[in-house]
Amino acid sequence: MAKFGETLVSDFLSQLGLKPIKINEGDEQTPDFEVKNMINDELLFYLEEKTIDPDSFLENVEPGIIIDGNDTSENALEKKFRKAVKQFKSVNENHIKPNVLAFVNLNDMVNSHDLYISLTGTGLTENGKVIPFRRVGRVKDDIEHVDLCLWFGKEGLQNVLWMPSSEEHKETLKQLLRL
Repeated sequence: MAKFGETLVSDFLSQLGLKPIKINEGDEQTPDFEVKNMINDELLFYLEEKTIDPDSFLENVEPGIIIDGNDTSENALEKKFRKAVKQFKSVNENHIKPNVLAFVNLNDMVNSHDLYISLTGTGLTENGKVIPFRRVGRVKDDIEHVDLCLWFGKEGLQNVLWMPSSEEHKETLKQLLRL
């Protein structure tokens, strides 16, 4: 399923006139792509793609077992986020270039609001009220290493979630991704 996600994200970037270059996997964990300028090959940002499979949140759960009150989707999303941060740090430790994390969701039981909850511990009501849902663990220390989360469904981009990072990186990404 990861290949589907990488292809979907790569096609999205190419349609914007960007050049996604797959980073060769070696011994060290790295992001999936360097995204470059199509004309002069300048490195613009790094991108890691994480696919959310239909059964991503039921790992290590035996059939017939009732899952307790903990939301496994939020824990799994937080785990994917933290792993991506480690991958970004391996090539962009000082966060010189923007880091973009793309989630490709193939699971009908989760959406971008679950990602928001897992990263902030809060949810938003329809009238904009913030409601605390859960404690945020170690991910709160990692948020500054990601500039933008893109949320894709099977058909394409569905939502974006800006992280509290560099305004310069945010403006760069807004222009490059036409957001």
